Amino acid sequence: MTRVTAALALAMAALPAAADAAVPANTPGILVAVPISAYATTGFTIEQGGSATFVNLDEVTFVGHDVRSKATDGSNRPLFTTPVIKTREMAEIEGVSALALGSYEYRCSLHSAMTGTLTVTPA
Repeated sequence: MTRVTAALALAMAALPAAADAAVPANTPGILVAVPISAYATTGFTIEQGGSATFVNLDEVTFVGHDVRSKATDGSNRPLFTTPVIKTREMAEIEGVSALALGSYEYRCSLHSAMTGTLTVTPA
């Protein structure tokens, strides 16, 4: 767990139920879901080789959300992904540390309107 992820976990634990605005939506390496079935930003940035965390703060949609790259590898698997997580949960976005420099579109597999772009920059 990175220092940013650990600090975010502690902050989330201290939040009241409706305090989703208190989580910094534009923190590098953090992607946040907010009401109603939306990502807080349409994109986020990480340094090449870095990690990223997805936080679900959507207090309205109770079915959960995930993050999946639209691009796939040679076995037709997403380049990066998370499991579907429930409200007030967080998950590491698996696979981002192996990405080359560039931009990668992503989506929520349960909500087609939830889309964005991950940009990988030089370390």
